[in-house]
Amino acid sequence: MEPRAAQISIEPMVRRLAVSNGDPAALEQLRLFIDSPGTLSGLDRGQLLRLAYLAAGQGMFAEAETVLRHGLGRFPEDPDFVSGLNIAAECPETVQPEEDDECCRPFAEHLRQTRLLQRYLEVFKGRGDVFARQWHDPDSGKSGYTPIRRPMSAGDLEDHLHGRATYGIYLMNPDDTVAVGALDLDLRPEFRRPGQAAAALRDETRTLLVALMKAAKKLGLATVPEFSGGKGFHLWFPVQGKVPAAVMRRALERVCAAVDFSPACYQIEIFPKQDHLSGKGLGNLIKLPLGIHRGSGKPSRFLLARGRGLEEQLEYLESLRPAPAARFLALAPEDAVPPAVAAHTNAMPPQLVALEQNCPVLAGIMASILSGRDPGFREERILFATLPHLDNGRHCLHYLLRHTPSYSAPLVDYKTQRVRGTVMGCRRIHRLLDAGDLECAFPPGLSYPHPLVFVQDSDPAARPASEEVLNLRDALFRLKEAITVVERFLPGWKSP
Repeated sequence: MEPRAAQISIEPMVRRLAVSNGDPAALEQLRLFIDSPGTLSGLDRGQLLRLAYLAAGQGMFAEAETVLRHGLGRFPEDPDFVSGLNIAAECPETVQPEEDDECCRPFAEHLRQTRLLQRYLEVFKGRGDVFARQWHDPDSGKSGYTPIRRPMSAGDLEDHLHGRATYGIYLMNPDDTVAVGALDLDLRPEFRRPGQAAAALRDETRTLLVALMKAAKKLGLATVPEFSGGKGFHLWFPVQGKVPAAVMRRALERVCAAVDFSPACYQIEIFPKQDHLSGKGLGNLIKLPLGIHRGSGKPSRFLLARGRGLEEQLEYLESLRPAPAARFLALAPEDAVPPAVAAHTNAMPPQLVALEQNCPVLAGIMASILSGRDPGFREERILFATLPHLDNGRHCLHYLLRHTPSYSAPLVDYKTQRVRGTVMGCRRIHRLLDAGDLECAFPPGLSYPHPLVFVQDSDPAARPASEEVLNLRDALFRLKEAITVVERFLPGWKSP
């Protein structure tokens, strides 16, 4: 009975690993599966080969060799197991296969394909527990989607990319956040007939797409323009992380408002279409790129890829740099920021309030942190290159970062003590976040613009002259923090 259980469990594990992108938990699952006594005996020849190539594709050549040797013991002189062992012998576990290394070419190609598929899933990431399949009735001309209530597998993605099926994703997660948004540019009904105002349509298409992409770039947002295969185009806006759906919608509204003409041939819709999910609804759905539109029979494609082949289309995503969540949060008005973030304003140190009101970039980073998200590497670097230069910079950092899951007071103190030099300037900050050229209202004649000029009486060069004063302030701050921690354990204590 044990071998049969292994046969049943191998397929979902293989599918998960195929898109794991080196996830430690997934790799450990693979390692334990291969090392467990009796599990390999329950696999047939095809499953063994597939498992060996998958392990090699993840760089686990020792585990791949274990599977291949087991297979060769059960299928003596099988040419696939023999050739696999020859390749594994030339590819030690500590060396990644290079594409120009002839002996490792099969493994390198598999690894490369896996990397491209994983990148696709990172950019176009919808709700994880459900997706939908597109259908089309040629007799009635009607099309629609049928929900599939399970995670999308690597096999599903392969079917979509090779035209065997067409899938769409629900953008909104159950917590009303999104990892990608889109502008849907649909042709108006009167322009959908072939040859209808073709020249004018071409001109407006080009003008509209270029204008929207330029507006997005100026606001610091990355875009992926795509021909949808149907009646128009999609302009995708991927995020590093997630943002509230309301924030995504307000940011895309700003992109549309920045275009200085009204299109005559197209109507533009913003996805997601709502700020919050209602009841048990899944929200709006949008078709994934690079699939066949079941109604028109046409394939979708990325407009800026160097070719129309699938591999060239997927390679286009490798150079894409999605905008950080902080950039979207900085573009959203106050009414789009979650109430949990706005609730912190009254208790916020006045220096942070001043920065929030005058610096959109730092305001976005702070909003993301106060929502309970850890800052990214670049965002953390910006915080520690600016806030410590305030007189109470240590307190400001602790105030912000204690709302994050990975907050460590000693680590914050250690990083703050290591700060040297001058405050990071705005040009450097914008380059780190690809934030574009934001026009902040700096005082006239300022030669070195930086965020702290908005803080009243702030002088980055004026650090406390006395080390004793600095130590006393640190001691006072730590005492206040200790009192706060102790108060939480007192009977009847309530959060302020």
